[in-house]
Amino acid sequence: MKSYSTIQSWDERRNFIVPGDHHAAIQFAVEHWIHTALRAIQQKGRFAVALSGGSTPKEIYRHVTQSKEIPWDK
Repeated sequence: MKSYSTIQSWDERRNFIVPGDHHAAIQFAVEHWIHTALRAIQQKGRFAVALSGGSTPKEIYRHVTQSKEIPWDK
């Protein structure tokens, strides 16, 4: 049985993510990162992000850097 991440409303201004299984949580994070990057590039012409160190985000970074959707020069 596959578990999916969901977004729930905290209040009228804030949402929170309920992660599914490991794979679903990673997939959600990767898709959110790519969506956020593309939206920022469309609206502002560039995307900047501060990256966390350590081994926890490694799998997310690996998937994001393989994306062909992101114009990496922006």
